[in-house]
Amino acid sequence: MLFDTLPTAEEIEANFAWPIFMKGSRQTSKHNPELSVIPDRMHYKSVAERYLNDPIFHWQKPVVREFIPLVPVAGQVPGKVRPSLEYRSFWWHGECVGWDRYWYQIPPYESPDVADGFAVANQVAKRLNVPFLVVDVAKTMAGRWIAIECNDAQESGYASIPPYKLWRKILALVVR
Repeated sequence: MLFDTLPTAEEIEANFAWPIFMKGSRQTSKHNPELSVIPDRMHYKSVAERYLNDPIFHWQKPVVREFIPLVPVAGQVPGKVRPSLEYRSFWWHGECVGWDRYWYQIPPYESPDVADGFAVANQVAKRLNVPFLVVDVAKTMAGRWIAIECNDAQESGYASIPPYKLWRKILALVVR
């Protein structure tokens, strides 16, 4: 749920159960778990105070969404949320031009049903039908693949996707 201003705890509780996941309308604050994964009302109070002074959050509208436990992967990135079985995909006019692990800072990870995750990203890209899109998908602890978020591909990091290969694929599609 997108808010114009920082919501009160009561507004959050009217729409969500704790814990929640909070981010800005365009990005997280460097995946800082203290500002993103909010277990309860008391923690939210401290986050709300920090949000307005955070160099990344202060200019964005706040977004609150359901916290969904994801399948963790081996490794940790200091100061970041727990890495999970998550993939990033880039789509150019409905065609996938890049797909790979989201968490490139840790040892490589795989899933035997990763094709199901790709199918979710593909379905999201087709439904949104925008020229240049990023779709992030992850596997929940319940075993389902879900879309975590969609982004403007012009402003997204590459994750594990080799940029040169991604742009070569786009060029090949443009000139055909």
